[in-house]
Parts: sequence; C-alpha cells; structure tokens
Amino acid sequence: MQFKRYLILTLSLLVLACGKESFDTPAAGGPVTVGFVVGGGDTRTTINDDGISTSWEKGDRIALWATSSDGSATLSAQEFSIYYRDGSLAMFTATLLPSEMTEGTYNYWATYPMPKTVNGTKATFNLPGTQDGTMSGGAAIMVAQPAQGPQLRKVTDIPKYSEIYDGHLSLKMKHATHALRFFAPSNKWGFNDGEKIERIKFTMPQGVAGDLTLDYTDPDAAGTTANTSNTIVLNLTKPIGASASAAALEHACAAILPTAAFAAGDAISMKIYSKTQIVEQAISLAGRGAMQAGHITPVALDCSSPVERPKIAFRIKTNNLGEKPYRIILTSKDTNTKWLITDDHIYEYYTGSTTSTIADGKGFDIHYDEETLASISGQSVTVTYESESAIVTNAITMPAMTAGNNYTVELTVPYLMYQDFSSITNYNDEATTGSKTLDSVGLPGWTASRTRSSAGSHMRLRPFYAVIGRYQGRMDSEFFDSRLKKSVTVEVTINAGADQVATPLQVGKTTTAGAIEAGTAIESVSTTLNLPKGTSSSMPSYTYTVTGVTANHRLSWRTNITSGRWTTYSDTPIDNIKVSITK
Repeated sequence: MQFKRYLILTLSLLVLACGKESFDTPAAGGPVTVGFVVGGGDTRTTINDDGISTSWEKGDRIALWATSSDGSATLSAQEFSIYYRDGSLAMFTATLLPSEMTEGTYNYWATYPMPKTVNGTKATFNLPGTQDGTMSGGAAIMVAQPAQGPQLRKVTDIPKYSEIYDGHLSLKMKHATHALRFFAPSNKWGFNDGEKIERIKFTMPQGVAGDLTLDYTDPDAAGTTANTSNTIVLNLTKPIGASASAAALEHACAAILPTAAFAAGDAISMKIYSKTQIVEQAISLAGRGAMQAGHITPVALDCSSPVERPKIAFRIKTNNLGEKPYRIILTSKDTNTKWLITDDHIYEYYTGSTTSTIADGKGFDIHYDEETLASISGQSVTVTYESESAIVTNAITMPAMTAGNNYTVELTVPYLMYQDFSSITNYNDEATTGSKTLDSVGLPGWTASRTRSSAGSHMRLRPFYAVIGRYQGRMDSEFFDSRLKKSVTVEVTINAGADQVATPLQVGKTTTAGAIEAGTAIESVSTTLNLPKGTSSSMPSYTYTVTGVTANHRLSWRTNITSGRWTTYSDTPIDNIKVSITK
C-alpha cells in the first residue's frame, strides 16, 4: 500500500487509481473463490489539508478472520490478495473453501499486511528499517475496526459497479504507525543542478523500526514493540527535488513506530544523499509531544549546504581492445555486495549513447556511502566492457577502503583475445595423425595436432620432415563467441620462432568446431609468416590482420614445412597471442 496523501483514522480503505486494473483471475472450478470489496462511492472520507491518502498496489495482501454467530471460527488469518481495482473500488479474493460460506451473519477482523506471526488475538508485524519512501511493502500497518456482515460472496468474474455493494462486506481500518513526510523547500535547496534526493537516513532517540504486536480484535489497544532499531533508511524509488510551495510538495514518506514525548536535547539525525552530494542535519525534537499512530509529521529538510560525497573514481588506464567502450558493468563475486543505493551486486555505467565512448584516462565515479563501502572493499569484481563491436571482461580486486576517503581504481580494457599459455600443463602429442582438445591441459576451447607444450610458458607446433612424408603442426583457438557482436578486422600479435629449419607459418581463421588434424588446410589463410631458422629461443614478434572475423570464427596457426633433412623435427614455438580490433 502506497501513501499519496494522509488518511484519517476512520477512513474506509480508499483506492486511488485510473481505470480498471485486474491482477488475478479466480479459479473457474475446484475450491470456491470468495471476496470482499473495499472503498467505493458510498465511502465518505475526510482528508487533512496537509495529509496523504492511500492507494492499493499489485501484490497487496490482507489477513482476514471470521467467526459465525455461534462463535466458531470460519477464517483464521486467511490471506486475501488484491483481485482488481477500479477507481475508488478494490476487491480482495481468496480461493480457499470447499463450498460457499453458510448463509448468515459473521464477525470479521482484518489486518494489513499479513502478520508474520499470530498468537491468540495478538498479531506481530515487522516494520522494516529499509523502506522506499512510498510506505509500500507493508510499512503502513493497519488493523480493521471489528465488523459484522454477511457471508463472503462467491466471485467468478469482476462484478459490475452496480452489483458490488449488494450485501458485500465493508471494512474500516486504523493505522498503527506514524508517518514522517520529508520535503525540501526550494529556498533550502543546494544540490547540484539536475540532482534529486535519492536516499535519506535518519536516526531518532527512540526505536522507530522493528516488530510491532497488535490485538487484531481491538484497533484502539496499544501495541507492544520488540527488536527495535533507532535508524531507518529510505532508498527512494522516486527521488524528490525541491518543493516550490506547500501546494506543490515533492515528498518521501517513512512509516515509524509510535513514540513517546521527546525530551530536551532529543533530535532527528539526518543524512540526505543526492547522486554526488550529501547533507548532514540535526532537527531538534526538544519538547515535542508523542508521535502517535495514524498521524503525520511534516519534516522540512535543509539542503542548502551540501558537500561532495567521498567517491571511488574508475578510470581507464589502458585499452587493449582497439575500440572504446560506451558501457562498463561491475559485477561483484559476492552477491551481498551493494553498489550505492541500488542494493545490488551489479553496477552499470552507461554513457547514454552507443556513439558516446569512454576515452583513456576517463571513466566514472561512484559516490559511496559508509553502509555499503564495507561490502565493496577488497571484493573480487568482474568488469564487463561493451563497445560498438565487442563485449569483453576481466577481473579486478577492489582496494581495501576506509569510509571518508576518495579512491581511484585503474581499469584495463582487455584484448579481444589474449593467451600467454600461463595456465597450460605439460603434454606431448607427436602422432603423425590425429588431434586433441586442450581442455584437460588448461586451454578450454583450444585444439591442436602434432604439438607439445612447455608448462606455463608456450606451445610448440612440431612439423616433421621424413622419408614417407612431411607432417605439419596445427593449433586453433577457442571461438570468439559472445565477445563479438559483429564482423570485424582484427590485428593479431604473436611471438613465434623456428628451430632446425626455416618454417613458413600459415595464419588465418576457421569456423570448424572441434579438433582439426594438422594435415587439414586452414579454411581461410590470411598470410604466411616466414620464421627464420634458429629463432626458437628468441621468438621474434609478428603482427598481421585477419578480416571478416565474427563470433563464429576461431584463429588458426599451421606450419607449412616443405623441405629439410630426413627425420628432422623443427619445433615452432608460439607465445603471447594478443588480438585487438583494428579499424
């Protein structure tokens, strides 16, 4: 239930909505679906000049109790879900009974929201310490005035407007919480242009959030509290700006537990956050009376002197991709991480346009708050970079951070593909035919034929010149897959060399999946690199381009030895494969 304007105590549930909106459809067969209507044209309401009224929202649920005239229980904390709303009308239904209720008069009691526990006539609710500024999600706790009415009617479809009052149950409810309404007068506004208040944290000298136990049969009985907290945080689903006048307020509301009167020195301690700035303010409560259930307290915020919030500056130090990104996404390995007020382990920075890119030395700032910094500090984070043609990722570790300080995190946009063979283990495959996948030796997706590895160092293609024939060596990379969004030209840099004889090394691309034998020609050869004899140790650097590369391609390397002494092996080592997009 969301508060729009304040509701006085004896108000029947009033729904403010534009047009008919159905949420659920009662079952056509099986158990009977029953329902009751709240609100409507015969509901007389009074709204305080400075108050707020209510609106139901999808997902709202009411607990309903019913006893027959002989006192036997028919319904006990039965959950009823909102079925539809239409203007000032709303219907709640439950599919629960094997048959229709027996005709007669029943005593009814109800609460909103559903209690978390019930003990006798005592229902316990939790008033959350984190709210969204609209008093939704059960923050507006209410108990209905006891009512008598007929049995609940069977519901098979949305009734006509003229039909819904014919004997239907009508309830009136009383608020069990107090409401604070925060607003910022325009003459007390100082946040940066375009920024609004996104988060409000306040602490009071009495417990304002926690468990509230009420007698659902007596809405006038005082409640009891337990497990209370003096602090509430509002992460605003609808950020608020400056209010130009009392008639044009932008406000955020918080539900709090009712309080006792306040003493000298008592104050609300406020922290008010915009995207990049913060205001800290203490509002005196000295001599103020109790904040009673069903009432509202307007709270004017002084945002005239904000200061910049401490920040983490993410900056691109190096870009190996060859294209500048326009989107960067941070994903913490720990799903409990919270990036600012998003309350999520994923944070996305988008420039706002695919053509507006992030240059080297540039980036974005996260203006953190102290509650979330601990969950970010030292975390392992996957960074995703999206450019015009590609999506690539790498991992970073956030620095150990202390609240109140500014930090810079340097980002390196990775290559489209990079392989230094540091993860490979020892293996030797010198069979004249056949091929193998390299998943089991530390190179997932890569395949090879007539090759061997130097653990943690490099790969060696093993061409062989013999009496009975000449045997090649071949290696193929993993597919580019989701890294590429479109066809591109790539620039490839490798270190390569030859051992006993000068060795031509063909390079190119293939769309063939699985292991490919060395005797198979490369599907699309881009060029041939002539590797001089005796360079197997020095492994000079070579750069070449491959055109028309897509997500469905792999890169290929194949020796093309054509001469040499009999029984001559001439190892061709390859290392440090770096692939970038080139324009």
